[in-house]
Formats: sequence, C-alpha cells, structure tokens
Amino acid sequence: MLAEFTNQKFRRRSRSVRGAYLWIRRRILYREIRARKLARSSLPPADSLRLDRDLGFLVLDRPDLPHLTEVVREAQRLSAARDLETNIARKKSFLDSQVLDCSRLTLDSPFIRFGLQQEIVAAVAEYLGEVPVLSSVLVWNSREVDAPPSASQLYHSDWADTRQVKLFVFCSDVTPELGPLTVIAAKDSARIMDCIDYSWKKARYRVSDSEIDALVGPDEQHALTGRAGTVALVDTCRCFHFGSRVTARQGKRCLAVYQYLRPSAFAFPDSSNGFGRLSHLVEPGMPAYERLLLDPVAAATPDRPGSG
Repeated sequence: MLAEFTNQKFRRRSRSVRGAYLWIRRRILYREIRARKLARSSLPPADSLRLDRDLGFLVLDRPDLPHLTEVVREAQRLSAARDLETNIARKKSFLDSQVLDCSRLTLDSPFIRFGLQQEIVAAVAEYLGEVPVLSSVLVWNSREVDAPPSASQLYHSDWADTRQVKLFVFCSDVTPELGPLTVIAAKDSARIMDCIDYSWKKARYRVSDSEIDALVGPDEQHALTGRAGTVALVDTCRCFHFGSRVTARQGKRCLAVYQYLRPSAFAFPDSSNGFGRLSHLVEPGMPAYERLLLDPVAAATPDRPGSG
C-alpha cells in the first residue's frame, strides 16, 4: 500500500522530480532489473523492428507477423458483438476500452501469442533496455461524437513511466477521418515540454492544439494511418500524442493495444492499473523472457508459484 501511495504521489510531478524518483526506485528493484537485462541478451537482434530513440515511434506494414491476422479477426468479432452505446466509457464518450477482458485470456489466445513473439519482444526490450512487463492487452473502439475534443483526444504524454512502448494493431482501416493516433517525435516533444514547462499535474496534463501549433508545424504532427493489420509501436510517454478524433459519420476505429512497461514504472504496483494482470498465465518451464513479460515480480520472487 505504501508503494502504491508513493507512486501516485510522484507520478504527476515535473520531469525532474519523476526522473529522480524513478532513479531511486530502479535501484531498489535492481535484482528484478538485472534479471531482465540478462534475459534481453537471449533474444534475437531486433534490426527489422528497431525503434529510433529520437522518433519514438515506428509504423509497420508486416502482414507476415505471426498471429497478426488472428488478432485482427478476433478483435473485429468482439467489437461487432458490443453495444457501443451501452458500453461506452462515462468519462470518454468517444471510446469503449473494455471490449477485451485480459484477465480471462489464456496462453492459446491469439492476443497473447502475438504479444509474446520474440521479434516484437526483442524490439521493445532493445528500446527499453530490458525485457519489459506486458502489463495489459486491450481492444479499443472509437466512434464519432458531436463534441469538441477532450481527454485523450487532446495532446498529452502518458504518465505511466518516463518511457514505455505501446503497440497498436489496426483492426480496422484507419484513415484521417477515423481518428488516427497522431504523434509528435520524441525529440520534438522534449523541446515542447521545455517550452511550455509541461508537467503531469491534471491542470497541465492536456495541451491545446493552439499551443502545439505555435511550436511545431503540421509536418511534425504525424497521423498514423493504414489498413487493417498495420502495426505501430509508440513511446507514448516520450511522444506527445492524441487519438480518437473520429469525424466520419457512423465511423468507428478498432485497435488492439499492448502496453509494455518496465517493472519500475509508476503504474506498478498500483493494483488499479493492472499490476500482475497477466501473471495467471505463468507456467513452469516456459522461457524466461515469457515469464518476465507476464509477471512484474517474476525475478524478485523466484519461489512464486509458476515462476520456477
């Protein structure tokens, strides 16, 4: 409980305060982090999926990725069965983020098989410097609403850590009218944060279009579009971004969303943010990198059931 309170206290402060807190936290978790760094060395090179640190995002048209087609089909099936009006989030009338209950997933699920594949994990681990935690797998449906942009439809940087990787699988075609994730490169985002004295406090968390437009041109605001099956990897902590501004009448955007975090992230060990949400999938004898992906404290508690 104390760790949860401490994380909540510091996660919405300035960049310098957040960085200092995480520096201390990572030293407390040094055994867990050391095991994850060692496990990274067992993964194949990530040349084909390398995330450029200055950009902080990568868009792929890779229909050959294993289980990708299955993920798209299953997300489409689940989305078609949803009553959007009934299930839409109260705070975000434009987004239904509860299409998939990841606590019910099994190792046989295409969602899990896709998220655990070595090529993707290697790319994320190279960018983060260690084998991360796959903290959640979600399916999002976005729709058009007759209201000004609000909440995550406005530019922001995620508070979960100082860096993370979110992987987005386009499960429908995404055009400019269907609310694409719009991203500013990490290097440009850092400059904007300095200029506007950005912080993660609620009063400063969202940034208006006019503030952004005064500092970067339209060519530096990248709308990630593509056909169903497109994959995007984005560091949504380092990159300013927004999404779900669907303008097409009756239009809908469907995404599968994977969140890869370091075990030192502010999101852990806050149980309300999915701490250990996929740890029920850990089985004896599975590869070390898979066990580390599924359990945020796998290395720190080697006697934990299923972590041998």
